[in-house]
Amino acid sequence: HMVGFRATRDIAAGEQLYVSFGLIWHSKRGKEANITTDTSIDPALLPLYKNKHCSAAYGGVGLPTWKDKILPILEANRDQYNMQLPPLAWMDLTRLAPFDAGLSDARAKIDVAKGQQIEQSLGLVLSRNHVRGTALGPIAFYWENLKIDHHQHLINLRDDEKIILQYQGEDTEWQSVDRFVGYSEITVLPISGNIGMVRRVGNEDFNCKLLIRSNKEHNTNVGVTLEMVATRDIAAGEVLKLNIAPSEFREEYELLHAEMEASGQPHHPSIFENSEAGEEL
Repeated sequence: HMVGFRATRDIAAGEQLYVSFGLIWHSKRGKEANITTDTSIDPALLPLYKNKHCSAAYGGVGLPTWKDKILPILEANRDQYNMQLPPLAWMDLTRLAPFDAGLSDARAKIDVAKGQQIEQSLGLVLSRNHVRGTALGPIAFYWENLKIDHHQHLINLRDDEKIILQYQGEDTEWQSVDRFVGYSEITVLPISGNIGMVRRVGNEDFNCKLLIRSNKEHNTNVGVTLEMVATRDIAAGEVLKLNIAPSEFREEYELLHAEMEASGQPHHPSIFENSEAGEEL
């Protein structure tokens, strides 16, 4: 599916974004919808936050997919979606790149110097059993795909009680529990930003690397902070290539390919090529 958010009122720069999960999502899990962060950022601090946290990567739908696929669907189903605004007014086209930057095709938004942070986002640490054999597999970082320094850092974080192998469900009454069994089971799933959209090339012709950090500064041992850093100068519009080997489970790529074709999401064809036979799915 393609999921997007549309403002229901005017939103100021630096204001926290809120989305409704419905009437029963929290109550079903015995939780309260508590807001634990500031509702807005001091305007005087916005330049600092932009410099530290705004991504230099562009990933996802660009102008071609918006005009050729999404806009016709919105126009054809305008009454069904109960739109207050005409579809043409839904998107400020100046905020869309002139190109698609879908899965395995994320680009640099601006010129990035060697050593500069491209993006910082969150990664969920979970058991490979929850990802293996699903369409999420090619997006996740399995233990065997990570580098030795990633392994050591995750081991250190585990020893210092700074990460858990999180699980929650009906059998735990939706409480987060630690189900760590062994390090080889650790899988990191990018859940925000564009890191999951970046092409993975292993040790060949990469232009950025992945760093894994603790989430303790956010007062939690659930998940990790993922940081993508340029390993050479990268020009605006250049494809980002990460020094992580892609997953080797072909059946997961077949599942993901079917999902992306059904939803019409843009992607680079190389991600669905058989690495051995060189045949595209």
